[in-house]
Amino acid sequence: MIESRNEVWPYEYMTFSRRIGELWEPFCKLCFDYPLKDLTLFIPPLFSEVKRKLTNEI
Repeated sequence: MIESRNEVWPYEYMTFSRRIGELWEPFCKLCFDYPLKDLTLFIPPLFSEVKRKLTNEI
């Protein structure tokens, strides 16, 4: 399959890896779309809040 890819489409050197990435991306995201357990998004604190908290601790 890899050897015959240029017969179907004239690939540049990065095109093949980009296409493979496009195929794998939805597959890799499936575990987040259909998790076994309920998940919640983690919202990270703002840098200013972390900086202020660390400054107060020091």
